[in-house]
Amino acid sequence: MPQLKIGPITIPNNLALAPMAGFTNLPFRLICKESGAGLVFSEMVSAEALVRENRKTSSLLDTDPLEDPLIIQLCGGRKETLRDAVIMLQESGARGVDLNMGCPAPKIVKSGAGAALSRNPPLIREILNEMVKAASIPITVKLRKGWDEKSANYLEICKIAQDAGAALVSLHGRTARQGYSGKADWECIRAAREVLSIPLLGNGDVNSPEDAKRMLEHTGCAGVMIGRGCLGNPWIFREMLHYLETGGFLPGPSDEERSSTMLRHLNMAVEKFGEYAGIRLMRKFWGHYIRDRQGSARLRDKLVRMEKAEEIRLEISGFGKVT
Repeated sequence: MPQLKIGPITIPNNLALAPMAGFTNLPFRLICKESGAGLVFSEMVSAEALVRENRKTSSLLDTDPLEDPLIIQLCGGRKETLRDAVIMLQESGARGVDLNMGCPAPKIVKSGAGAALSRNPPLIREILNEMVKAASIPITVKLRKGWDEKSANYLEICKIAQDAGAALVSLHGRTARQGYSGKADWECIRAAREVLSIPLLGNGDVNSPEDAKRMLEHTGCAGVMIGRGCLGNPWIFREMLHYLETGGFLPGPSDEERSSTMLRHLNMAVEKFGEYAGIRLMRKFWGHYIRDRQGSARLRDKLVRMEKAEEIRLEISGFGKVT
Protein backbone atom coordinates (compact mmCIF):
# COMPACT_ATOMS: atom_id res chain seq x y z
CA MET A 1 0.00 0.00 0.00
CA PRO A 2 1.24 3.51 -0.74
CA GLN A 3 2.23 5.52 2.29
CA LEU A 4 0.95 9.02 2.94
CA LYS A 5 3.17 11.94 3.93
CA ILE A 6 1.78 14.80 6.00
CA GLY A 7 4.67 17.16 6.50
CA PRO A 8 7.28 15.15 8.41
CA ILE A 9 4.78 12.43 9.39
CA THR A 10 4.64 9.17 7.44
CA ILE A 11 1.29 7.36 7.50
CA PRO A 12 1.48 3.57 6.88
CA ASN A 13 -1.31 3.56 4.28
CA ASN A 14 -3.62 5.99 2.53
CA LEU A 15 -6.91 5.19 4.25
CA ALA A 16 -8.15 7.72 6.80
CA LEU A 17 -10.97 7.75 9.35
CA ALA A 18 -12.95 10.97 8.90
CA PRO A 19 -13.61 13.24 11.88
CA MET A 20 -17.24 12.75 12.94
CA ALA A 21 -18.79 14.55 15.90
CA GLY A 22 -20.22 12.10 18.41
CA PHE A 23 -18.52 9.12 16.80
CA THR A 24 -14.75 9.40 16.38
CA ASN A 25 -13.92 9.40 20.06
CA LEU A 26 -11.01 7.39 21.45
CA PRO A 27 -12.68 3.94 21.66
CA PHE A 28 -13.93 3.97 18.07
CA ARG A 29 -10.69 5.44 16.74
CA LEU A 30 -8.72 2.62 18.34
CA ILE A 31 -11.03 0.00 16.86
CA CYS A 32 -10.70 1.54 13.38
CA LYS A 33 -6.94 1.86 13.74
CA GLU A 34 -6.65 -1.80 14.68
CA SER A 35 -8.82 -2.66 11.68
CA GLY A 36 -6.38 -0.97 9.30
CA ALA A 37 -7.03 2.78 9.21
CA GLY A 38 -3.71 4.48 8.51
CA LEU A 39 -4.73 7.88 9.87
CA VAL A 40 -7.42 8.90 12.35
CA PHE A 41 -8.94 12.27 13.18
CA SER A 42 -10.52 13.34 16.45
CA GLU A 43 -14.04 14.57 16.85
CA MET A 44 -14.54 18.24 16.13
CA VAL A 45 -13.16 20.29 19.05
CA SER A 46 -14.32 23.85 19.70
CA ALA A 47 -11.33 26.19 19.67
CA GLU A 48 -13.23 28.64 21.88
CA ALA A 49 -13.99 25.97 24.48
CA LEU A 50 -10.44 24.66 24.37
CA VAL A 51 -8.93 28.08 24.98
CA ARG A 52 -11.39 28.57 27.87
CA GLU A 53 -10.20 25.16 29.15
CA ASN A 54 -13.64 23.64 29.06
CA ARG A 55 -13.45 20.30 30.88
CA LYS A 56 -15.83 18.54 28.50
CA THR A 57 -13.76 19.66 25.53
CA SER A 58 -10.54 18.51 27.18
CA SER A 59 -11.89 14.95 27.28
CA LEU A 60 -12.11 15.00 23.47
CA LEU A 61 -8.33 15.35 23.33
CA ASP A 62 -7.53 12.08 25.10
CA THR A 63 -5.40 9.83 22.96
CA ASP A 64 -3.50 6.55 23.06
CA PRO A 65 -0.09 5.66 21.58
CA LEU A 66 -1.77 2.92 19.56
CA GLU A 67 -3.59 5.48 17.40
CA ASP A 68 -0.55 7.66 16.72
CA PRO A 69 -0.50 9.91 14.80
CA LEU A 70 -3.83 11.45 15.77
CA ILE A 71 -4.89 14.67 14.03
CA ILE A 72 -6.99 16.93 16.27
CA GLN A 73 -9.75 18.72 14.38
CA LEU A 74 -10.52 22.28 15.49
CA CYS A 75 -13.68 24.22 14.79
CA GLY A 76 -13.90 27.99 15.04
CA GLY A 77 -14.17 31.23 13.16
CA ARG A 78 -11.80 33.60 14.96
CA LYS A 79 -8.18 33.61 13.88
CA GLU A 80 -6.79 34.62 17.29
CA THR A 81 -8.68 31.85 19.06
CA LEU A 82 -7.66 29.22 16.52
CA ARG A 83 -4.04 30.36 16.74
CA ASP A 84 -4.09 30.09 20.54
CA ALA A 85 -5.75 26.67 20.35
CA VAL A 86 -3.03 25.42 17.99
CA ILE A 87 -0.35 26.62 20.39
CA MET A 88 -2.07 24.83 23.28
CA LEU A 89 -2.39 21.61 21.30
CA GLN A 90 1.21 21.68 20.16
CA GLU A 91 2.40 22.23 23.72
CA SER A 92 0.29 19.26 24.84
CA GLY A 93 1.97 16.98 22.29
CA ALA A 94 -0.50 16.98 19.38
CA ARG A 95 0.95 15.56 16.17
CA GLY A 96 -1.20 17.64 13.84
CA VAL A 97 -4.21 19.97 13.76
CA ASP A 98 -7.03 20.05 11.22
CA LEU A 99 -9.28 23.06 10.53
CA ASN A 100 -12.94 22.18 10.03
CA MET A 101 -14.36 24.16 7.13
CA GLY A 102 -17.07 21.68 6.19
CA CYS A 103 -19.48 21.07 9.08
CA PRO A 104 -22.99 22.08 7.87
CA ALA A 105 -24.69 21.85 11.30
CA PRO A 106 -26.82 24.99 11.81
CA LYS A 107 -25.40 25.66 15.27
CA ILE A 108 -21.84 25.58 13.94
CA VAL A 109 -22.61 27.62 10.83
CA LYS A 110 -24.47 30.25 12.88
CA SER A 111 -21.32 30.77 14.96
CA GLY A 112 -19.33 31.54 11.80
CA ALA A 113 -17.41 28.27 11.91
CA GLY A 114 -17.45 25.05 9.89
CA ALA A 115 -18.93 25.41 6.43
CA ALA A 116 -19.67 29.10 7.08
CA LEU A 117 -15.98 29.78 6.48
CA SER A 118 -16.37 28.79 2.83
CA ARG A 119 -18.30 32.02 2.32
CA ASN A 120 -15.32 34.08 3.46
CA PRO A 121 -12.09 33.03 1.67
CA PRO A 122 -10.13 36.10 2.88
CA LEU A 123 -10.83 35.08 6.47
CA ILE A 124 -9.71 31.52 5.69
CA ARG A 125 -6.41 32.92 4.46
CA GLU A 126 -5.96 34.97 7.64
CA ILE A 127 -6.86 32.03 9.89
CA LEU A 128 -4.53 29.57 8.17
CA ASN A 129 -1.67 32.04 8.09
CA GLU A 130 -2.02 32.45 11.86
CA MET A 131 -2.34 28.71 12.52
CA VAL A 132 0.63 27.73 10.36
CA LYS A 133 2.80 30.54 11.72
CA ALA A 134 2.03 29.47 15.30
CA ALA A 135 2.84 25.79 14.78
CA SER A 136 5.73 23.53 13.87
CA ILE A 137 3.31 20.59 13.56
CA PRO A 138 1.33 19.99 10.35
CA ILE A 139 -1.84 22.01 9.82
CA THR A 140 -4.44 20.32 7.61
CA VAL A 141 -7.87 21.37 6.36
CA LYS A 142 -11.19 19.69 5.63
CA LEU A 143 -13.67 21.40 3.35
CA ARG A 144 -16.64 20.84 1.09
CA LYS A 145 -17.26 21.68 -2.54
CA GLY A 146 -18.67 25.03 -1.43
CA TRP A 147 -21.62 26.57 0.36
CA ASP A 148 -23.92 25.66 -2.54
CA GLU A 149 -23.61 24.81 -6.22
CA LYS A 150 -23.60 28.48 -7.22
CA SER A 151 -20.66 29.21 -4.94
CA ALA A 152 -18.54 26.10 -5.40
CA ASN A 153 -15.26 27.81 -4.51
CA TYR A 154 -13.32 24.72 -3.44
CA LEU A 155 -10.49 25.35 -5.89
CA GLU A 156 -9.94 28.84 -4.51
CA ILE A 157 -9.91 27.53 -0.95
CA CYS A 158 -7.59 24.64 -1.84
CA LYS A 159 -5.11 27.12 -3.30
CA ILE A 160 -5.41 29.38 -0.24
CA ALA A 161 -4.73 26.42 2.05
CA GLN A 162 -1.69 25.32 0.08
CA ASP A 163 -0.28 28.83 -0.17
CA ALA A 164 -0.71 29.31 3.58
CA GLY A 165 1.37 26.20 4.27
CA ALA A 166 -1.25 23.53 4.94
CA ALA A 167 0.19 20.02 4.76
CA LEU A 168 -2.92 18.18 3.54
CA VAL A 169 -6.41 18.87 2.20
CA SER A 170 -9.46 16.64 2.71
CA LEU A 171 -12.30 17.42 0.28
CA HIS A 172 -15.89 16.21 0.64
CA GLY A 173 -17.64 16.22 -2.71
CA ARG A 174 -20.88 17.74 -1.43
CA THR A 175 -21.88 21.32 -0.74
CA ALA A 176 -22.86 22.56 2.71
CA ARG A 177 -26.44 22.96 1.48
CA GLN A 178 -26.53 19.28 0.50
CA GLY A 179 -25.54 18.14 3.97
CA TYR A 180 -25.31 14.38 3.50
CA SER A 181 -28.05 14.10 0.88
CA GLY A 182 -27.66 13.45 -2.82
CA LYS A 183 -24.51 12.14 -4.41
CA ALA A 184 -20.94 13.26 -3.76
CA ASP A 185 -19.31 14.93 -6.76
CA TRP A 186 -15.98 13.19 -7.32
CA GLU A 187 -15.23 15.45 -10.28
CA CYS A 188 -14.49 18.31 -7.89
CA ILE A 189 -11.96 16.10 -6.11
CA ARG A 190 -10.37 15.31 -9.45
CA ALA A 191 -10.19 19.02 -10.27
CA ALA A 192 -8.68 19.83 -6.87
CA ARG A 193 -5.99 17.25 -7.46
CA GLU A 194 -4.90 19.21 -10.53
CA VAL A 195 -4.22 22.41 -8.56
CA LEU A 196 -2.61 20.89 -5.47
CA SER A 197 0.92 19.68 -4.91
CA ILE A 198 0.21 18.71 -1.29
CA PRO A 199 -1.63 15.44 -0.53
CA LEU A 200 -5.39 15.37 -1.13
CA LEU A 201 -7.83 13.00 0.57
CA GLY A 202 -11.09 12.31 -1.25
CA ASN A 203 -14.22 12.03 0.88
CA GLY A 204 -17.84 11.20 0.15
CA ASP A 205 -19.73 8.03 -0.82
CA VAL A 206 -16.84 5.66 -0.14
CA ASN A 207 -18.70 2.70 1.32
CA SER A 208 -16.95 -0.36 -0.09
CA PRO A 209 -13.54 -1.60 -1.26
CA GLU A 210 -14.61 -1.02 -4.86
CA ASP A 211 -15.57 2.57 -4.01
CA ALA A 212 -12.13 3.20 -2.55
CA LYS A 213 -10.42 1.92 -5.69
CA ARG A 214 -12.71 3.94 -7.97
CA MET A 215 -12.09 7.08 -5.92
CA LEU A 216 -8.32 6.69 -6.14
CA GLU A 217 -8.31 5.86 -9.84
CA HIS A 218 -10.89 8.42 -10.95
CA THR A 219 -9.66 11.41 -8.97
CA GLY A 220 -5.94 10.72 -8.58
CA CYS A 221 -6.19 11.69 -4.92
CA ALA A 222 -3.43 10.54 -2.59
CA GLY A 223 -5.78 8.79 -0.21
CA VAL A 224 -9.36 8.10 0.77
CA MET A 225 -11.21 9.39 3.83
CA ILE A 226 -14.00 7.13 5.08
CA GLY A 227 -16.81 8.59 7.18
CA ARG A 228 -20.29 7.14 7.56
CA GLY A 229 -19.29 4.02 5.65
CA CYS A 230 -17.30 2.73 8.62
CA LEU A 231 -19.93 3.32 11.31
CA GLY A 232 -20.75 -0.08 12.70
CA ASN A 233 -18.33 -1.48 10.13
CA PRO A 234 -14.73 -0.82 11.20
CA TRP A 235 -13.73 -3.93 9.24
CA ILE A 236 -14.15 -1.89 6.05
CA PHE A 237 -10.57 -0.68 6.46
CA ARG A 238 -9.03 -4.16 6.35
CA GLU A 239 -11.34 -5.11 3.49
CA MET A 240 -10.26 -2.04 1.53
CA LEU A 241 -6.58 -2.65 2.21
CA HIS A 242 -6.85 -6.26 1.06
CA TYR A 243 -8.78 -5.34 -2.08
CA LEU A 244 -6.42 -2.52 -3.03
CA GLU A 245 -3.40 -4.77 -2.53
CA THR A 246 -4.69 -8.00 -4.07
CA GLY A 247 -7.90 -7.30 -5.96
CA GLY A 248 -9.59 -9.94 -3.82
CA PHE A 249 -12.36 -9.73 -1.27
CA LEU A 250 -12.12 -10.67 2.39
CA PRO A 251 -15.19 -12.26 3.97
CA GLY A 252 -17.18 -9.94 6.19
CA PRO A 253 -17.06 -10.35 9.96
CA SER A 254 -18.81 -13.34 11.45
CA ASP A 255 -21.60 -12.79 13.98
CA GLU A 256 -19.12 -13.85 16.65
CA GLU A 257 -16.58 -11.22 15.60
CA ARG A 258 -19.29 -8.59 15.31
CA SER A 259 -20.52 -9.45 18.79
CA SER A 260 -17.03 -9.42 20.32
CA THR A 261 -16.26 -6.04 18.72
CA MET A 262 -19.52 -4.60 20.03
CA LEU A 263 -18.68 -5.90 23.50
CA ARG A 264 -15.19 -4.49 23.38
CA HIS A 265 -16.46 -1.14 22.13
CA LEU A 266 -18.98 -1.01 24.97
CA ASN A 267 -16.36 -1.92 27.57
CA MET A 268 -13.95 0.71 26.27
CA ALA A 269 -16.68 3.38 26.27
CA VAL A 270 -17.75 2.54 29.83
CA GLU A 271 -14.16 2.53 31.04
CA LYS A 272 -13.43 5.85 29.34
CA PHE A 273 -16.63 7.78 30.02
CA GLY A 274 -18.27 5.91 32.91
CA GLU A 275 -21.30 3.62 32.74
CA TYR A 276 -23.98 6.31 32.37
CA ALA A 277 -22.26 8.33 29.62
CA GLY A 278 -20.69 5.30 27.96
CA ILE A 279 -24.05 3.56 27.52
CA ARG A 280 -25.60 6.68 26.01
CA LEU A 281 -22.69 7.13 23.66
CA MET A 282 -23.04 3.56 22.42
CA ARG A 283 -26.72 4.03 21.60
CA LYS A 284 -25.55 5.91 18.50
CA PHE A 285 -23.61 2.86 17.35
CA TRP A 286 -25.94 -0.09 17.96
CA GLY A 287 -28.13 0.45 14.90
CA HIS A 288 -25.05 0.74 12.69
CA TYR A 289 -23.44 -2.42 14.06
CA ILE A 290 -26.48 -4.62 13.51
CA ARG A 291 -28.14 -3.11 10.45
CA ASP A 292 -29.26 -5.64 7.85
CA ARG A 293 -28.92 -8.48 10.34
CA GLN A 294 -31.80 -10.80 11.15
CA GLY A 295 -33.74 -9.47 14.13
CA SER A 296 -31.77 -6.22 14.14
CA ALA A 297 -34.71 -3.85 14.68
CA ARG A 298 -35.90 -5.73 17.72
CA LEU A 299 -32.40 -6.01 19.18
CA ARG A 300 -31.66 -2.33 18.61
CA ASP A 301 -34.90 -1.32 20.35
CA LYS A 302 -33.85 -3.38 23.35
CA LEU A 303 -30.28 -2.11 23.45
CA VAL A 304 -31.15 1.60 23.33
CA ARG A 305 -33.48 1.19 26.30
CA MET A 306 -31.06 -0.63 28.57
CA GLU A 307 -29.46 1.30 31.44
CA LYS A 308 -26.95 -1.23 32.77
CA ALA A 309 -23.78 -2.32 31.02
CA GLU A 310 -24.10 -5.89 32.24
CA GLU A 311 -27.55 -6.43 30.72
CA ILE A 312 -26.28 -5.00 27.43
CA ARG A 313 -23.32 -7.40 27.54
CA LEU A 314 -25.65 -10.35 28.02
CA GLU A 315 -27.85 -9.24 25.12
CA ILE A 316 -24.91 -8.70 22.77
CA SER A 317 -23.35 -12.03 23.73
CA GLY A 318 -26.37 -13.73 22.21
CA PHE A 319 -26.23 -11.67 19.02
CA GLY A 320 -25.34 -14.62 16.81
CA LYS A 321 -28.41 -16.42 18.10
CA VAL A 322 -30.85 -13.61 17.15
CA THR A 323 -33.75 -14.97 15.10
